[in-house]
Amino acid sequence: MNEILATLHDDHVNMSKLIDLLEQELAAFKEGDAVDIALLQDLMDYMSHYPDGVHHPREDLIARRLAERDPVAASNADSLMAEHGELDDLARRVYAAVNEIALDAELDRDGIVHLVADYVDRLRNHMNREEVTFFPLAERTLLAADWEDLKGSFGDARDPMFGPDMQEKYRSLRDSLLSGQ
Repeated sequence: MNEILATLHDDHVNMSKLIDLLEQELAAFKEGDAVDIALLQDLMDYMSHYPDGVHHPREDLIARRLAERDPVAASNADSLMAEHGELDDLARRVYAAVNEIALDAELDRDGIVHLVADYVDRLRNHMNREEVTFFPLAERTLLAADWEDLKGSFGDARDPMFGPDMQEKYRSLRDSLLSGQ
């Protein structure tokens, strides 16, 4: 697997860990148990910024390059790329729900549980389809020169939690992941 796809795959692995943590907190919330609000806020802050701001735009650039090389093959990636906006919107809605929990507002518990479960299911399904169909297709179709051009167009944005320059605001979230909370 080339370097760009390996980085995107690593993003998926890391996002999967965060989704697992989100599900653990969701289970506690569903049962009426205490949840770690600060942890949830940090998690959803990350999930509503990094995928939308860095990860998905990189995949979108790959899809556009794929369409230039093989429009027929790229048509299979169109629906996946269209889902990025939907997933970004869902992440923002989950983040807003987490903030409602933090404010101890009058809550629609069932609505929040359903919203978070929908987000988790859709994101997992989306990442799985990218891993199984989109990434292999891109690797088979794009040329070395395409990958070099893409790498140059990605800019310097790095993962603010799992990258080499971790932002302090994500330290407790990352520590929770590493400790296996």
